[in-house]
Amino acid sequence: MLAVTARCALFLIVLASAAATCGAQGLPLSMAAQPGESGVAGRAYRLQLEAKGGTAPYRWRVVTGKLPPGLGLNSSSGLISGRPASAGEFRFSIQLSDSGVTGAHVEREFVVVIGSALTVDWKQPPRVQGDSITGQVVVKNHTGNALDLTVIVLAVNNIGKAFALGYQHFNLKSESASPTIPFGSSMPFGDYIVHVDAIGEVASTGAIYRARQQTQTPLVLRQH
Repeated sequence: MLAVTARCALFLIVLASAAATCGAQGLPLSMAAQPGESGVAGRAYRLQLEAKGGTAPYRWRVVTGKLPPGLGLNSSSGLISGRPASAGEFRFSIQLSDSGVTGAHVEREFVVVIGSALTVDWKQPPRVQGDSITGQVVVKNHTGNALDLTVIVLAVNNIGKAFALGYQHFNLKSESASPTIPFGSSMPFGDYIVHVDAIGEVASTGAIYRARQQTQTPLVLRQH
């Protein structure tokens, strides 16, 4: 089984910051962020925010937007950590306040992109061969956990009837790619969209991750 590095990385973008007043120490209060770890659903993540200037102790809070589900902000240390529960793009603003007499504060807006825990890629896109539809896929596990994986491949015709093209059930190691999964079957004449669904479960926690790949245009089987 081929090990891979998760390609769905986290992107952290500081979009804006408000001007801060000077704290009791005479240095303007400011906020910095150490580079975060890769953001992938189901894998542990941490991002350390840092306070500079102003007067300690400091307080951190989310003032607009929401952190990715599964992550939390420590209001005393400025550490964002946890295990993201879902993929997506998340925008939020963090406010940093100090303990000076003037009550200095500064805000920054962040965008965090969490990548998918599972991805499905065509190894060989579905194609028509005679009266059959065939192809190959690879499933990648980007989490830090082994998954109990089920892969189902269906061809759905233009009236919504589904035909099985393939089924696989096996364990997939953390941060790894599956072997090539072939699929195919002879089909009645018609137009078909091919769907590949991958469902992975973490046995120890019951967490479930899903991914789908499908053809963008119908595959056409016609009688010659």
